[in-house]
Amino acid sequence: MEHKSFQGMILVDVRSQEEYEAGALPGSIRLDCFDIQEDTVRLLLPDRNAPIGVFCHTGSRSAPAVLRLRQLGYTQVTDLGGLPLPGAEEEEENGGMDKSSPME
Repeated sequence: MEHKSFQGMILVDVRSQEEYEAGALPGSIRLDCFDIQEDTVRLLLPDRNAPIGVFCHTGSRSAPAVLRLRQLGYTQVTDLGGLPLPGAEEEEENGGMDKSSPME
Protein backbone atom coordinates (compact mmCIF):
# COMPACT_ATOMS: atom_id res chain seq x y z
CA MET A 1 0.00 0.00 0.00
CA GLU A 2 1.43 3.39 -1.01
CA HIS A 3 0.95 6.44 1.20
CA LYS A 4 2.00 10.02 0.73
CA SER A 5 4.48 11.23 3.29
CA PHE A 6 5.32 14.38 5.19
CA GLN A 7 9.05 14.96 5.52
CA GLY A 8 9.52 11.27 4.74
CA MET A 9 6.93 10.07 7.28
CA ILE A 10 3.82 8.04 6.70
CA LEU A 11 1.05 10.09 8.32
CA VAL A 12 -1.32 8.22 10.62
CA ASP A 13 -4.49 10.00 11.74
CA VAL A 14 -6.01 8.58 14.92
CA ARG A 15 -9.05 10.86 15.04
CA SER A 16 -12.55 9.39 14.84
CA GLN A 17 -13.96 8.16 11.54
CA GLU A 18 -16.34 11.14 11.53
CA GLU A 19 -13.49 13.62 12.04
CA TYR A 20 -11.44 11.93 9.33
CA GLU A 21 -14.32 12.03 6.85
CA ALA A 22 -14.93 15.72 7.62
CA GLY A 23 -11.38 16.59 6.62
CA ALA A 24 -8.14 14.66 6.45
CA LEU A 25 -4.60 15.39 5.40
CA PRO A 26 -4.09 14.14 1.84
CA GLY A 27 -2.34 10.79 1.82
CA SER A 28 -2.83 10.12 5.54
CA ILE A 29 -4.23 6.84 6.74
CA ARG A 30 -6.64 6.41 9.63
CA LEU A 31 -6.23 4.02 12.52
CA ASP A 32 -8.79 3.64 15.27
CA CYS A 33 -6.88 4.82 18.34
CA PHE A 34 -9.18 2.79 20.58
CA ASP A 35 -8.56 -0.47 18.72
CA ILE A 36 -5.04 -0.71 17.32
CA GLN A 37 -4.69 -4.39 16.55
CA GLU A 38 -1.55 -5.99 15.13
CA ASP A 39 -3.28 -7.67 12.18
CA THR A 40 -4.91 -4.40 11.05
CA VAL A 41 -1.75 -2.36 11.48
CA ARG A 42 0.39 -4.89 9.58
CA LEU A 43 -1.91 -4.56 6.56
CA LEU A 44 -1.72 -0.76 6.58
CA LEU A 45 1.90 -0.42 7.69
CA PRO A 46 3.85 -3.50 6.64
CA ASP A 47 7.32 -1.96 7.16
CA ARG A 48 8.00 -1.79 10.91
CA ASN A 49 11.07 0.38 10.26
CA ALA A 50 9.33 3.03 8.16
CA PRO A 51 9.14 6.52 9.69
CA ILE A 52 5.59 7.09 10.94
CA GLY A 53 4.05 10.32 12.22
CA VAL A 54 0.91 9.95 14.37
CA PHE A 55 -1.50 12.81 15.02
CA CYS A 56 -5.00 13.63 16.25
CA HIS A 57 -6.60 16.97 17.09
CA THR A 58 -5.07 17.81 20.48
CA GLY A 59 -2.49 15.09 21.09
CA SER A 60 -4.56 13.21 23.66
CA ARG A 61 -5.09 10.27 21.30
CA SER A 62 -1.80 10.35 19.41
CA ALA A 63 0.41 9.74 22.47
CA PRO A 64 -1.18 6.41 23.48
CA ALA A 65 -1.39 5.36 19.82
CA VAL A 66 2.37 5.93 19.46
CA LEU A 67 3.00 3.78 22.54
CA ARG A 68 0.83 1.00 21.09
CA LEU A 69 2.63 1.08 17.74
CA ARG A 70 5.96 0.86 19.53
CA GLN A 71 4.65 -2.14 21.50
CA LEU A 72 3.87 -3.76 18.15
CA GLY A 73 7.48 -3.34 17.07
CA TYR A 74 7.39 -0.15 15.00
CA THR A 75 10.77 1.50 15.47
CA GLN A 76 10.43 5.01 14.00
CA VAL A 77 7.15 6.35 15.37
CA THR A 78 6.88 10.06 16.11
CA ASP A 79 4.06 11.75 18.02
CA LEU A 80 3.11 14.80 15.96
CA GLY A 81 0.56 15.74 18.62
CA GLY A 82 -2.44 17.81 17.73
CA LEU A 83 -3.13 19.13 14.27
CA PRO A 84 -6.40 21.09 14.25
CA LEU A 85 -8.26 19.88 11.19
CA PRO A 86 -11.91 20.10 10.12
CA GLY A 87 -14.23 17.70 11.90
CA ALA A 88 -12.86 18.25 15.40
CA GLU A 89 -15.79 20.31 16.64
CA GLU A 90 -17.07 17.58 18.98
CA GLU A 91 -13.68 17.20 20.66
CA GLU A 92 -13.43 20.98 21.10
CA GLU A 93 -16.86 21.02 22.74
CA ASN A 94 -15.54 18.43 25.22
CA GLY A 95 -12.74 20.77 26.27
CA GLY A 96 -10.24 19.25 23.85
CA MET A 97 -10.00 16.01 25.78
CA ASP A 98 -11.18 12.54 24.90
CA LYS A 99 -13.82 10.96 27.11
CA SER A 100 -11.86 7.74 27.51
CA SER A 101 -8.32 6.50 27.23
CA PRO A 102 -7.48 4.12 24.36
CA MET A 103 -5.08 2.13 26.51
CA GLU A 104 -7.44 1.17 29.33
